[in-house]
Amino acid sequence: MICDNNHSTDYIYDGLHSDRDTEPEVESTLRLFPEILVKTKLVKWVDEDGGQQRQEYYPIQLHTFTADDEKMFLKINPDAVSFIPLFARLAIEYCLFEEEQRGCLVVEYGTNVIRDLMELRNPECHEVIEDKYLEVMKQLRRMGLFKKKIFGGTIY
Repeated sequence: MICDNNHSTDYIYDGLHSDRDTEPEVESTLRLFPEILVKTKLVKWVDEDGGQQRQEYYPIQLHTFTADDEKMFLKINPDAVSFIPLFARLAIEYCLFEEEQRGCLVVEYGTNVIRDLMELRNPECHEVIEDKYLEVMKQLRRMGLFKKKIFGGTIY
């Protein structure tokens, strides 16, 4: 459930969902099993050039997008994005990543969560979904995690 982000047509989405799961429930689970925060999952997709891609992702990275294994594409994930600040806070509390990685928000491995929050777009995207992403960015800013900093030669 924590790492499930598959949205294929014949697959029931069992991943985190802000309309169903509460932050205290998810936090309790993560506190019981903090090692979940550093386990990776292999995701496959087709890039813009039609090439098949494969990448390992940490759970926090999986909450910015969904993957459809049948069509092999990535799209935004408004259902789970609100849990990103919780994952970052607990990863920092348990010292699971280097300080400059901000709880796995900015890592060279996989995807950059902060960049994805700003850049992921979908033709079906509407104001409600964009507001969810904006609210997550505001929470991360209040936590001191959404700031300009050079990491790996890029400013985040």
